[in-house]
Amino acid sequence: MKRGEVGRYETTRIAGESVRAFVPHPLPPDPPVVLDASLQDALKAADAAITDLNQAVETSTHQQSLRDLLVRQEAIASSQIEGIPRFLVEMTEQADRNLIMWQLCQGKIVSTSLLPKE
Repeated sequence: MKRGEVGRYETTRIAGESVRAFVPHPLPPDPPVVLDASLQDALKAADAAITDLNQAVETSTHQQSLRDLLVRQEAIASSQIEGIPRFLVEMTEQADRNLIMWQLCQGKIVSTSLLPKE
């Protein structure tokens, strides 16, 4: 997705020092978001995945393990967005796989659907 300009910088003086502040354009976006068929399909798929995850958490006897996994996955995604070196992300992903496989062997979870994608 290519984005245009999303705001502007304003220069001001504070305590005798010149600083620049980023001021985003007001919402809603211009032009407005177009909900075409492909975007609607993606939203439906995301909603279904969240529903599946909620059901997995509700039926799990080890909810803390699932919470820990989700926190780690969010950290991986954030690291990728922020440009953290890939080898660190890969090390964390492998730790996730090891944790899930250990839990499967212990009978603590019954699905591999939470495994990070290869």
